Parts: sequence; structure tokens; C-alpha cells
Amino acid sequence: MKNKLIIILVIFSFITFCDKKKKQVVPIISSVENKKEAKVVVVTANPNANSSIGLNNPTTSQASNTPAVIPTVSEVEPVVQVSTTPNYTPPFTFDNTTTIPVIVTVNYSNGAPVPNCVVVITDPSQNNSTVFQQVTNSSGQTTGSIILPSTSTSVIVTVTVGSFTSQPAIIPLVVQVTENGVVANVSVTAIGNITLPIPPPTNPIPPMVDSDGDGVEDSKDAYPNDPTRTTIIRFPASGVNTLAFEDLFPDAGDADLNDYVIQFYNEEDLNAKGEIVEVRGAYQHVAKGAGYNHKLKLLFPTNLNISYQTTVTNADGIAQSSSQVSFVPTPTQLNEGLEILGDSSTTISSPNSHLGQIYQPGHVSKVKIKFNTPVARISIGNAPYNVYMNVISTGHDVYFPNKYFNANGTDRFLDSNGFPWAIMVPGVWAWPLESQDIRNASVTGYPKFQSWASSKGVYDKDWFNTVTSGKVFPIPSTYSPLLAFINQIDQKNTTLISLLLLSVGISVSYLIRKRIFA
Repeated sequence: MKNKLIIILVIFSFITFCDKKKKQVVPIISSVENKKEAKVVVVTANPNANSSIGLNNPTTSQASNTPAVIPTVSEVEPVVQVSTTPNYTPPFTFDNTTTIPVIVTVNYSNGAPVPNCVVVITDPSQNNSTVFQQVTNSSGQTTGSIILPSTSTSVIVTVTVGSFTSQPAIIPLVVQVTENGVVANVSVTAIGNITLPIPPPTNPIPPMVDSDGDGVEDSKDAYPNDPTRTTIIRFPASGVNTLAFEDLFPDAGDADLNDYVIQFYNEEDLNAKGEIVEVRGAYQHVAKGAGYNHKLKLLFPTNLNISYQTTVTNADGIAQSSSQVSFVPTPTQLNEGLEILGDSSTTISSPNSHLGQIYQPGHVSKVKIKFNTPVARISIGNAPYNVYMNVISTGHDVYFPNKYFNANGTDRFLDSNGFPWAIMVPGVWAWPLESQDIRNASVTGYPKFQSWASSKGVYDKDWFNTVTSGKVFPIPSTYSPLLAFINQIDQKNTTLISLLLLSVGISVSYLIRKRIFA
């Protein structure tokens, strides 16, 4: 009987441990994944265009059905206003992300503003990761922007007032708009006002638990004991994205996008106002299919007050000579660009651009930028900010499109064929082999790329997921020190579970053996 009890206790402990681990890593989206689409008010730039969904007058509609017992914030779903511009076609800049402004005033159903409430926007396509979190000011207002993969189809909005959090509102990123009797699907161009469909409470709302007094409840505060930080925004939400450059600027390159390739991620700390307090990043050099040499740099406005730190290691994590740099940049140094990775002739040992080459990833730079005076998002833009390639061999800098324009309004960083010298691709991206033009149907490793490009991003938004083997460099998705660093917590969990399984096996085997030979 005693032996049986020991076996039961061991197995129960193992199941309990696994259940706790499961609760820690499974995204909490089950409560909203089957929910109906939220009530949305669509505001268009054309006064003759009307929404075919949502409420034209949410206050009146809700007021007419107000029950005798007024619900609390936690029992209602907010009505969210979105904006569209039916006749506007934004410039196509080969961007695989979408940036949407957030200009929100939170009101109760009678129009009274809701100050000191927390507006949270998450992306269900990225495990419900937070893409926006701010506390409204005394007028109930917040402003900022969100950056999403172009494949995202919706976001989720919640509002927290005191200790109450509203029901989640699922907001589609493409809505139906009727213009001159014609119904069309139009992309959302801004997220606007939020209405809580209840009148202001007559009784004080129960206070929230806010240890550092920054206005954000501890359960929603990434730094519950630090009043200067409340939110962590990661780009991408998990894993890495890939930066790929052509280096013959201002001449057109061969469009193989392998001259200088970087894997990276960024992480931001924001305060309750949504201002950026600190940026962290990791960047790894993974290909150099070119004879020219390069540097990876970052350009910030010269009026910022920041502290900058980089630590460079090789692919095995060994620090390089003079690898750690820490200083407060002057306006002149900011204007010259902050160096992330140095001369590419020294940061990687293999081109990694031909079949048969053994993949040898290069150096990793870990960057920390502290904003001694917090800045608004508009000051530096969304991640990866204004990162660029400096071509040492020619003295030219290569930026992403849609940042610099000639006097006639043409984009300086789109060539005569409208093709960029720099592109960002989601995930661990296998770049084309040397001289394999990604646009050329006969040699491309990405057969849907040209459809995406020629449709200006309308079709095949996930073009990078369809790959032809033998035409791209066979990069192992699991062999990356940068990814290993990102996944180290999961690896630790796996090790713990393996050790526990081993312990259970040994214990059970011992008890069974003892029982048999007793």
C-alpha cells in the first residue's frame, strides 16, 4: 500500500507541474477566438460613403436598450470607431508590415470622457501579443500607432477602468464601405474613438492594485514596481525578422537580396503615456553575397537625449575585442548614425550565398538605447526605426523606401524599375542564391513574390511562405545563436520537464523492481 501511494504522489506531482507549465506558455485567447465581430463605427474620408456595418449612433442605440440595472465596465463590449479612405491608394514600398495610427478618446455613452483608463490593443495573429497600451489623459485621450504583419486581419481592443476590464472587442482591419451604391472592402486607416455603452458609474469604482502608482494595474504592468515603465512591445512578437540589402546604389542591383543580410528583433519599454523609455535589440549578420563591405547603422533625430550601448559577440557568444561600447551620443554622432555592426569583412566568415556552402552565421550585436528623456512614438517611428546599410566601399548609405524623396517627389530609394535596395521579411527568411533575381519567374525561389509586388501588396501577402528549394540558400531555421538566445527560456523548461520525466521513470522502475523481487 505504501509503495502504491508513493507512485500515485509522484505521478500527481508530475501532472501538476506539467499543467502549470502549460498555463504559462499557452496564449490566453480562448475567451475571444469564437466571439462575434465587435460593433464598429466606420468613418470615411468621403461624406457620401457610408459603412454597411456597425452603429451610426451608438449612444442612442445603446441607450434605448439600457436595462434597469446598469452593467459595469467588465460586462460590456466597447464600440470602436475606425477610419477608412476609400479612394486612397497608399504608395507601395515593398513593406510586409502595416502601420495604423491610433487616435482615441474613450467616452461613456453620454459623451463624458473616461480619464485614467488603460487602452490595450492586441493582435490575435501573433498569439494575442500587445501592440499598444496607454493610459488616457484627463480628457480620455491617447495617441500613437500600431505596427502589424500585413497578413493580420483583426485586432482586439479592451479598456480597463479601475479594477474593471471590458469585454474584448474584435476589430476587423478590412471593413465594408458603401460608396455611391457600390459596396467595397476597404482597409482600416486609423483606429479612433471608443465608446463604453454605459453611463458613468454613480458609485466609485473599486480601486485597482497599482504598486508603483503609474495608473496601470499590476496585472497589466510589465514593471509593477517601476513607475517609469509599464509596457513591453516586441517586434516581431516572437522569433526574428530579416533585413536584406542590395549594395550597388544608386545603380540597380541584381535583385538577389543577399548582398548584406541581417536577422534581428527589437524590444521597447514604454511608460504609461506610451512614450518610449528604452529600446533593446539583437542583430546577427547571416549573409554577405557581395564584394563590397558594409556596416549596419541606425539614424535617430539629433535632438534626442539617449545613452547608447552595444555588445558584439561571434556566433558562439564569445565577445570580440573592444566589443562593448557605451556612450552618450552628441548631436554630431547621432547625425553620423549609430553603429550596430562594423565592417562586414570582419563580421562573417562565409558568404552564405551559394549551394554547397556550409552555413556559418556571423557576429551578433546586442544593443540597448536608453532615452534619458522619454520620447513619443512619432519621434523615432516604429521598429526597426531608421536602420540602414552604409556601403564602406562606395561611401553610399542605403535606406528603406518611403523615407527620403527627391525634389520631384520620387522615392530616392526605389530604382528606375520601382524596386528597392532594402526589404524586411518576416521570420527566418531563406534569401535567394547568388544572381537569382527574386522577380524572375524562371529563377526565383519565391514564385508568389511578383504577384505580391505587381498587385502593390493586395495579393499574396504571405509570398515569403511559398519557397522553391534549390533556389534559395538552405538556412537551417534552428541553427541560429540569435534564435537560441530568444528561445533559451523554453529550452530551460524542456530540460526541467525531461529531468522530471527521468526522475519519475527511475522512481517507478525502482518501486516496481522492489515489488517484484521483494
